[in-house]
Amino acid sequence: MSPIEKSPTSADRVPKPGRPPSAKLRLGPAPGPSPEPAIKKETRETSRHKEALKNAAGSKSSGSSLGDDDVCDWGFVVRKKRRVDEVYPSGGEGSSCRELARVILKLGEVYERIEGAKQRMMVELEKHRMEVAKEIELQRMNMLMDMQMELERSKLAKRRTAASATLVAKQIGERNSGSIPQTYQRVLDIVKC
Repeated sequence: MSPIEKSPTSADRVPKPGRPPSAKLRLGPAPGPSPEPAIKKETRETSRHKEALKNAAGSKSSGSSLGDDDVCDWGFVVRKKRRVDEVYPSGGEGSSCRELARVILKLGEVYERIEGAKQRMMVELEKHRMEVAKEIELQRMNMLMDMQMELERSKLAKRRTAASATLVAKQIGERNSGSIPQTYQRVLDIVKC
């Protein structure tokens, strides 16, 4: 570096875009208002402003011999807003963000628990439905088998009665010289149906 050139000072540096030159890099949440009620307290600076306001009002009304510059300075003080420091018990916006994140995480955990329980319930209901469907199918098959057995029994009984009636009629007909009486003939016709 030549002696004419000077090293850049903090005033000569160009601030990075998106960040004011006086802003320092902060890690963690930015301070700010919290949803909790603020406890307001007056500082020494605000009490000085009150005194300055009282003095300015008194000097204007008394017609003191202050110059125009003094009046402008006092006017600036009069126009200045009252400054109140707000103290948050939980530590400002950072803690409210942490609290919000904590609540969101808890909500997510509750949602996951509910969804898991819902899935387990759906699986149990599906198992139960399958068991009921299986039982109903078994009952239906048993009923069909029972009905088929009853039909076979009734057919078998019908055949037996027809065979026995025919046998009896033949025996009677052989006794009566080969003719079957009409009553037995009716019985045979009924049994064959």
